Amino acid sequence: MAILIADNARITFGETLRIYRSRAGISQQELADKAGVSRNYISLIERDMAPNLSLGVLIRIAEAANSKLDISFKQKDSVSTGESRTE
Repeated sequence: MAILIADNARITFGETLRIYRSRAGISQQELADKAGVSRNYISLIERDMAPNLSLGVLIRIAEAANSKLDISFKQKDSVSTGESRTE
């Protein structure tokens, strides 16, 4: 399931999670139970307010939502200038 957004639009992880969860037809409580976290924590994540969000929790949430977690890192200066840095 792909989420299509405009080229210049920004979408947060929390917004993405909410969209995927809603499209999958599962409640925050169901996702929380499957991922081993509280419903309140899922709510905080969806509002981009979760403290100490770990990679392990992200993986469990993705697995619970039958989704693949895809993470990439980009250098800020490379993104803004189009230049790449090598060290």
